[in-house]
Amino acid sequence: DPAVLRKLHQTIKKVTEDIPRLSYNTAVAAMMEYMNVLRAGERVPHADEVRPLVQLVAPFAPHVAEELWERMGGAGSVFDAGWPAFDPALTVADVVKLAVQVNGKLRGTVELAPDATEADAVAAALAMPEIAKWVTGTPRKVVFVPGRLLNLVV
Repeated sequence: DPAVLRKLHQTIKKVTEDIPRLSYNTAVAAMMEYMNVLRAGERVPHADEVRPLVQLVAPFAPHVAEELWERMGGAGSVFDAGWPAFDPALTVADVVKLAVQVNGKLRGTVELAPDATEADAVAAALAMPEIAKWVTGTPRKVVFVPGRLLNLVV
């Protein structure tokens, strides 16, 4: 599943970057998000999707990780298996959700390509009826934070 694979690589990247910064809470949160993605739907997770998670959990819960590693048929210790690597190309999302505000109030969201320009974002937002009804004429000011926010001041 491409969505699970993308989330796996995003999780490996996040945990790999958070441990040296001592941001353990966000590393654990990323692993929990990945677990939620694995459990969503009707399918049973494949061992290749779970094994890297066990390796990521190991520094935080070594006894549990060792037990899970053994049950999954891992050879030796989970710590001897090395750290999972991520592919930077797989960590980039296909689309990003952009929060759209009108005069500072959230009026909706729009999905765009990660490299979308301000003009693309404004056009997509104004094409949505639930946002267009709050905008009369052209906006006086546009605040655009790529990949995060579009605020139209009317």
